[in-house]
Amino acid sequence: MVKHYSKHIHYYAKHLLTTICLLIFVLTANSQSFGIASLDSSTTAHYNPVNDSAFFARVSSDPGNNGGYFDSLQRTIITCEAETLRLTNDLITQFSGSSGASYTQYGGALQAGEYVNVYLVYLNDTADWRTDTSIINFEHEILGVYSGWDQTLYFDSSRFASNYYPVYGNSNSQSNFQLRRFDPFNWNNGSANSTWYNYDTSNVGDWFSTGNSNTSLYVGFGNDNQQGDFIRV
Repeated sequence: MVKHYSKHIHYYAKHLLTTICLLIFVLTANSQSFGIASLDSSTTAHYNPVNDSAFFARVSSDPGNNGGYFDSLQRTIITCEAETLRLTNDLITQFSGSSGASYTQYGGALQAGEYVNVYLVYLNDTADWRTDTSIINFEHEILGVYSGWDQTLYFDSSRFASNYYPVYGNSNSQSNFQLRRFDPFNWNNGSANSTWYNYDTSNVGDWFSTGNSNTSLYVGFGNDNQQGDFIRV
């Protein structure tokens, strides 16, 4: 989740009539970037996938979890799933999932009434970027990261229809379905694996961390299969 300040912009736009044209321009420019300031060369943004199974993995033996979007250069992908989304308690519950996976928070617990942008960050190739960091710089601070297998599925108010996301019950290999999570998978009694937060040579698994006052996300995915790696920011 990434904090968004559009509600404040809209407030001032109501009262500062002489700047209406400027504010409209700013809002339009921001919507085109979906709150993403810049990406490094190992990362690409895919804002409007047309594939209606875009957020599936690519398991050819499983029709219920195949056909997901991938980058021809095998780069890490970011897609904005919701922009200027007003959180509700129901949405927060949906993001949390039901498998017991935790939420790595940077800006405190999510609160109903907050406005956020929601992003899916994923690698859907048999590629290894764990030593070649993917860097995403956001316009606002990162509130937290979800990394459980059921925390990157469909939610109400997504920009995309539910059929863009796989359904656990439709998979013929649910153990493989769960591999869309971060690895190694160890919740440590409900807490995410500590090796996820920084890369080091002893960590052979996926990892992420933040920087620049939590406006930059650093991530290293590695796939040796077609199950994909997905997180929600």
